[in-house]
Amino acid sequence: MPFTPALAQRLFPSRTIAREMLVVLAGAGLITLLAQLRIEVWPVPITGQTLGVLLAGALLGFRRGTLATALYVGSGLAGLPVFAGTGVGLIVLKGMTGGYLIGFLLSAGVIGLLAEHGFLQSYGRAMLAMAIATVPVFVLGVAWLLHFRSPREALYGGFLLFVPGACIKIAIASWISVRMGRRRA
Repeated sequence: MPFTPALAQRLFPSRTIAREMLVVLAGAGLITLLAQLRIEVWPVPITGQTLGVLLAGALLGFRRGTLATALYVGSGLAGLPVFAGTGVGLIVLKGMTGGYLIGFLLSAGVIGLLAEHGFLQSYGRAMLAMAIATVPVFVLGVAWLLHFRSPREALYGGFLLFVPGACIKIAIASWISVRMGRRRA
């Protein structure tokens, strides 16, 4: 039997539309909350969004985690103040952080899929899975940043500067996911 996302299955073992909506809303809320953790660096701020995306995918699974992330991104694009900082609306997607936002959708899907196939049952495998799921965020983020900055600036300011924080987020998300997975009935 494949690993099922612990938190979603424990809290909502039976599926109803209302419960599914609540779980997805909670995942989007978690990402929104963690997005407010922000360190201003140039050209793109360091935020807790990636941690929220990894946790949403890992704890809610592929479908719910991706939907939660899509709800988060869609809410910001619709004008709700959910993104890190003060930016809202389509202007954020067209700005320097647009690639990262699209990468979040892929990241949540990747880690959700890996969670559903048992990759979060040990810390080592969870950290590898979280690292793999972080790749789309950086690839799309840096690729989009190249529209605004030189390759050197995009690589340094959009990736290398983020590596220490990404390692911390991967470790935290792995620890939480494995702990939650071990608590399932």
